[in-house]
Amino acid sequence: MQAPLIKKEKDADEDDEVVSELPVFLSKGLQDKLWVLQYPVRPAHMTYDHAHFLEAQLKPTQHQLQLSLEVDTNSSSYDSSKGEQIALNVDGSRLTRDQNDLYYSSSVMDRQKLRSTLVTPSSRRYCVGVVSDGELHLSPVDAVVALRPSFDYLDRGDKKGRQEARELGEDVSGDEDEPDAPSQERVTVKFARPESDKAKQAREKSYHYLKKRQDELPWLPTTVHKRNSASSESEWQKLLCTRTEDLSLSATVDLNTYRHRLLPEPEPEDATSSGSRDELRMALRALRTLPLADQIRALMIRLKISQFSSLLPLLPRATPAADVARVLQQTAQLVRGLWVVRSDVLYPKGSQAPRTGVSGELLARARDWMLYQFTQKSFLSRSELAEATRLPNDDVTELLQQVAELVADRGWRLRLKPDPQHERSYPEIAQRQHMLWEAKHQQLMKAFKEGGAGGSPSKSRRRRQRSHRDSVSASSDNESSGEGGSRGKHRRASGSATGTVKVKVEPPESKS
Repeated sequence: MQAPLIKKEKDADEDDEVVSELPVFLSKGLQDKLWVLQYPVRPAHMTYDHAHFLEAQLKPTQHQLQLSLEVDTNSSSYDSSKGEQIALNVDGSRLTRDQNDLYYSSSVMDRQKLRSTLVTPSSRRYCVGVVSDGELHLSPVDAVVALRPSFDYLDRGDKKGRQEARELGEDVSGDEDEPDAPSQERVTVKFARPESDKAKQAREKSYHYLKKRQDELPWLPTTVHKRNSASSESEWQKLLCTRTEDLSLSATVDLNTYRHRLLPEPEPEDATSSGSRDELRMALRALRTLPLADQIRALMIRLKISQFSSLLPLLPRATPAADVARVLQQTAQLVRGLWVVRSDVLYPKGSQAPRTGVSGELLARARDWMLYQFTQKSFLSRSELAEATRLPNDDVTELLQQVAELVADRGWRLRLKPDPQHERSYPEIAQRQHMLWEAKHQQLMKAFKEGGAGGSPSKSRRRRQRSHRDSVSASSDNESSGEGGSRGKHRRASGSATGTVKVKVEPPESKS
């Protein structure tokens, strides 16, 4: 009787219609940091999106989370008398309560605590999937925890009640959890034998030992951000894979074709032009054979800054504009309607400036600060950038020349005209980019406050003196009379081996 049924189910699986095929990417932006929170006792339609979090604490190594939420005492479903009774049991009466050790700040139960428990010991086989623009992005899960209400205030209330009863002279000797007042009894002292290694290992693996060690670990304070905040949007972007190369190419073509598409030969005119080796190999004709993400990435690395309307003709004609706008966000950022290549694309981790040796991480941070300033104002002075980033003069000049041009007596401005029409054509992308810039600005301010953007500690003193001198002289000469004067003075000042050199520095006519 079961054979036809099994055959029928098998046939049904074979005839199952394929609704759609999605490319799958693995994102590692939140590797070892992504937790999945479950609320088993909370209905799905009653979320905590609008809740007010008073406190949040975390134990990262133990995968423990503790949240304190505000209880709406003015709600019609809140029992004020019961809330006052609970606060009275926990903190005691007004005459006996300790103002420095209150569980509830008011005279009623005004907060609720949620504490997490680990759902599964190992969560490495689970992923969080996000479908964005026809692509499935998977992020590995570090932990899955369940948050439930904590009733530790009841234990605190019982302890408070026993303490008050003891102070009133009542008999609480029947309580096993709380020891009674000390009584006189005979005590036998025994000296334990030295513990063997085997017994010590067994003791350290016991539940009571592990629980004690876990309770001794301190709670680390953390912050809860709302779903629509700039910080949440910035973290949500990490669920998307930033580099979406087509890895299936090697399985569909032969080895020689794959090599040619991956590393195309440079054209003759490109062989003598300046630029990095990767840019020389990426001729426009060879780029059209690569995936769209690689085409846009190579073009933005070469262009540095571009209008959306100027970028479209460089791509295949059949490419939809919506797809280009979507893929652009993986490689570039929007600055006043213009697309500028991202700093971490130009300066990846582990790289360094060829002339000065400054790390790529510091260059990317300084470039992000510069781009954020251009989102807020039209002109930026060299001295302002040098003072904020504390980079050598050569690096400051290179950062500015990538996207900006010098205007006499005013400073540096973007070398392309802003395109507000593009922002109006794609309002969602413009809003998302604005939120990302605000989150980036907060991160930059925190990084500058903690350690600044300067170079290595061994060269900090020398670089600080040289950078200050170069910045002042460069800002005075370049922003009033061009680039040549500053470099000439710098070479004359630094080229002298002996003797004393006096350099007269005049204040700039205008500061922007």
